[in-house]
Amino acid sequence: EKHIVAYKTFNGISLIKCPKLPVIENPELISIIFNLLGDGSDLKNAGEYANTSLYLLKNFETRLKNAFGDVHVQYNTGKNGFIRFPKILVNLLKKIYNIEFGTFSGDIPQILFKLSKEYTFSALRSFVDDEGHISDNDINITSGNEKLIRKAAMLIKLKIPELKDCYYISKNGK
Repeated sequence: EKHIVAYKTFNGISLIKCPKLPVIENPELISIIFNLLGDGSDLKNAGEYANTSLYLLKNFETRLKNAFGDVHVQYNTGKNGFIRFPKILVNLLKKIYNIEFGTFSGDIPQILFKLSKEYTFSALRSFVDDEGHISDNDINITSGNEKLIRKAAMLIKLKIPELKDCYYISKNGK
């Protein structure tokens, strides 16, 4: 690991320079996974995270660099903003956590049910940034992925029971 100066996938658009190896599991890494579950895409040659907030896009880039090293990214800050990043990062997360990032196939990694509350807070914060909002004293999360939102509810009940009466999870607003 000390002698690896960069890495990328065979067809990837860019590489990771000065990689941080080994990849360390921490709340920041888990938050990246939840951003990808919420508004991420597994494209042919890149990973993509979409959000209309430039602040959230830049925050995502910072977390990528903190977790993986010198990650080259490409921004689109127009009406449908997104950030593209090396495909290898999506591949690594999919392999390590046995996870998919598809709109209807995305699922919460089982390991998260065993990690500390700090990880759950980090995950929930990212998920609400993408799939929800906070109003008054309520957290509202809406997604078209029924399995994902059911597991999110289970995770909240298990790891953050003090939130039991202040969140609402629904499938496409129903």
